[in-house]
Amino acid sequence: MPIPTITATRTINAPPERVWAAITDIGNAPHMLTCVLDVAVLTQDEFGVGYVWSETRRMFGKDAAETMTVVAMQPGVAYTAEACNFGARYISSFQVDPVGSDATELTFTFAAESVASARWSQRIMMRIFGSIGKRATHRMIETDLDDIASYIGRHG
Repeated sequence: MPIPTITATRTINAPPERVWAAITDIGNAPHMLTCVLDVAVLTQDEFGVGYVWSETRRMFGKDAAETMTVVAMQPGVAYTAEACNFGARYISSFQVDPVGSDATELTFTFAAESVASARWSQRIMMRIFGSIGKRATHRMIETDLDDIASYIGRHG
C-alpha cells in the first residue's frame, strides 16, 4: 500500500542551471541540507542514471542511513532516486522549471510503497506511516527546499 505522494515547490531566485548544479552536487549535501549529516558517494560515475550514494540524515529525532540510486534523469530538468529499506521503496524526485528570466521553480516529490517481499509487520508499519508520518515528511521536504534556496542564495 503506498502512502500518499507528497509534493512541495519552492521558487528560487537563481537560474535553472544553478539550481540543477546544487541539487546534483550530492557530496555537498551535508553543507546544504540541515538534516543531512553525512554522504558517501558509492559510485565513480558522473551524476546520472545508476549514480549511487549513502545518505545519513536526522529524521524524527534519530539518524537514518539510506542508499539512494538515481533511476531516471532528464539532464538539467529532473531526476528520480530510489531507496529500499524496511520493506519499503522510497522514491524522491526533483524537477527544475524556469520562471521568468532569472528564477526557478524547484519541485520535490516523495512517495513510499511496500515491496512485494515486505513482511506483514512491515506492511502494517507502512499503513501507520501513511497516516501519521505524512505531515512530518512534508515538513522535512519543505525544510530541504528552504535549505536549498538559502544555500543557493549564499553561494550563488
